[in-house]
Amino acid sequence: MRFFRSIANQFVFAGVVLFILNLWFFPEPKPQLGPPNPERVQLQAEALQQLQQTQLTEQQIDLIKKRELREELLFVEAVERGVIDQDLVVQRRLIRNMRFMSPEREATDEELLAEAWELRLHLADEVVRRRTVQVMETLIVATQPPYTPTDAELLEEYNSRISEFEEPARLSFAHVFLRPDTTDERAETLVKAVKAGAIPDEARSSSDVFLAGYRFRNSSLLDISRQFGDQFAIELSAKLSD
Repeated sequence: MRFFRSIANQFVFAGVVLFILNLWFFPEPKPQLGPPNPERVQLQAEALQQLQQTQLTEQQIDLIKKRELREELLFVEAVERGVIDQDLVVQRRLIRNMRFMSPEREATDEELLAEAWELRLHLADEVVRRRTVQVMETLIVATQPPYTPTDAELLEEYNSRISEFEEPARLSFAHVFLRPDTTDERAETLVKAVKAGAIPDEARSSSDVFLAGYRFRNSSLLDISRQFGDQFAIELSAKLSD
């Protein structure tokens, strides 16, 4: 065969064969689906706790883990199906990341995007991940027939997830403050003034300085505990329960 008589053609043929064998034996690795990332679960739990101002229940933590696993599954499925390959939001994000890593480099958006895909930057970017999950959720909703739950189903779902909708009690109050070394006589005088109906501003003129302030509005028990200590918050909570 004349084709193989040429050294150059032999090199081309050998290169093609090696390339095919490489793809066959060493395919591009796919993202692996595993247990929820503990760090991601911890960050989400801390964010929710900050929002609620209360400790999370085991049920809430389990829901966070299930949601994390579900999003991971959607992300892996989207990558395998190539759902995000033509997504403009993802493309702009990857191009921006490439330019951030090499701000002085002169390259077209197409070149940077191709390199970003090759480097698999989309697998480690949180914005890309959230966008991908959002796209998959939209596709799932679009392909499902409309369904209107019954009142009984809504009530059952609400009761099963009631802890997600509960908000901590919030208090608004004013106070006066005396240092621990205050004399009994001074403390008794201030208590009598308060019991006699002295307004907070009048009573405060006889109190000591409290750096966090004297008026608190819509404060949760966790906020109060941070300012006044756990014992104060526990006793206050007990009084509210009476």
